[in-house]
Amino acid sequence: MIDFVIFCMYYMIWKEVTMKMNFLEKIDRLMFDRGINRHTLAAQSGIPYTTIMGLYTKGYDKVQLSTLKRLCDYFGVSLDYLVTEDIPPAVVITHEEQSLLTTYRTMNSLGQEEVTRYADYCATKPEYQKNTQSEAE
Repeated sequence: MIDFVIFCMYYMIWKEVTMKMNFLEKIDRLMFDRGINRHTLAAQSGIPYTTIMGLYTKGYDKVQLSTLKRLCDYFGVSLDYLVTEDIPPAVVITHEEQSLLTTYRTMNSLGQEEVTRYADYCATKPEYQKNTQSEAE
């Protein structure tokens, strides 16, 4: 099972680098990056599960604009990214990064300022920076 997951991950990365991605391939990639499935996408985005499945079984040529908007809002991507095959892939964030962003967005401006201040402070410390001597040890 692990080998299959690794294969899927490499295939999706290869697909982004070497080929254009259609609408469903992008949806699949965005779900994979967030560690969710179609049921979770439906539940969290507010799009009925039958609508999500219809995209895969009936096609996506006549998808409603309201569905596209919800998908874009949920994944944090533009409509252009989702429906155009020849634009570069969206910035992909990990599930952990998505969780941090979600938490940050629940805070008021005072909490957000405090988090930003602390992140800026940590970014100046060599022990917290990537590719530093302490990380290599």
